[in-house]
Amino acid sequence: MPAGNRYGVGNLLIVATFSSTARFGQGQALLQYAQIGKGLFRNVRTDQRGAMAAFDFATGKLIFSRVLDSPAGFTFTGRQVLVNSMHGSRILILDSRLELVDVLATPLMNDLHSITLSPGGFLVTSCGTDSVLEVTAEGEPLWSWLACENGFLLTPRGKAARIGRGRDYRSTPIDTRDQSTHCNSALASSRDGRQVILVTLFHQGQLIAIDRRTGKYLTLVSGMQSPHSIRRRANGWVLSEARANAAVLLDEDFWIADVIEYDFNWVQDTLPLDNGNQFIIADANNNRFVIWDAVHREPAREIGYSPDWDVYQVELADQVWEERIRAAAARDEAGLAANGA
Repeated sequence: MPAGNRYGVGNLLIVATFSSTARFGQGQALLQYAQIGKGLFRNVRTDQRGAMAAFDFATGKLIFSRVLDSPAGFTFTGRQVLVNSMHGSRILILDSRLELVDVLATPLMNDLHSITLSPGGFLVTSCGTDSVLEVTAEGEPLWSWLACENGFLLTPRGKAARIGRGRDYRSTPIDTRDQSTHCNSALASSRDGRQVILVTLFHQGQLIAIDRRTGKYLTLVSGMQSPHSIRRRANGWVLSEARANAAVLLDEDFWIADVIEYDFNWVQDTLPLDNGNQFIIADANNNRFVIWDAVHREPAREIGYSPDWDVYQVELADQVWEERIRAAAARDEAGLAANGA
């Protein structure tokens, strides 16, 4: 039986964002096509070039790669893919052909990490300004939370964290060590009948729940080592504990139910699969995706990628987006052939 069929769908695609593509396999050819064919990436610094890439789940083969400006968190909508440009401090909008068609940016956007769907639009973590921002699909601000307004006043260097709502931070690089929380993941949810935003605080090692109405927060999990990527799973939640090299499974009430440990080195992201018994773990420093079998508590298999790529986020494309991505890959191949690459 083909490996993909074990997970309930046919030709699945693992989609992920990566940085550092310049030295990776087809990277130079893809850059050449992007510049000659579309002219969209001429102003992206070489050290900021990254990619959205797709791998066949069953074979592990890389089938698609789209060069982007420092891509980080991303999310699929019905007709678009929204991708955070970490160093570009803006949201890149790709259409159904996976072509860049627009960008969104607001003054508080800086060092963008996660982007997730919310009832009104999108939740974005802006690490540079230690803020969580909700914007509409047109980029209109809906809601915001600033860590410096809620008790997180010092950076790891011991300096005061001063972020002003009236300033524009989009063109001012802010180092991770000059951020008070490095809040890198946010997810809309509810708790005790109240609308909350779940947020991971990298420096504090915490998962907090922010009351959407009051802005006050409650610490749900503490004592973690560099948490990343809060996600929903069957009967609970999963956190990636990057520096502890583990994925932490939480129950509905945010108590630790289990910990997935292996020879991981920096767990950047953990994606639960629909059946609830498997996870795709982005094992960043080992340059691989580990398909984890939670029933047997062991890897089912691994999909490796180049050590020149640094993974940020991993998703599984649904059937519609799988077809679109495969079609985009075919167009890119035809474009490379036409340009003699």
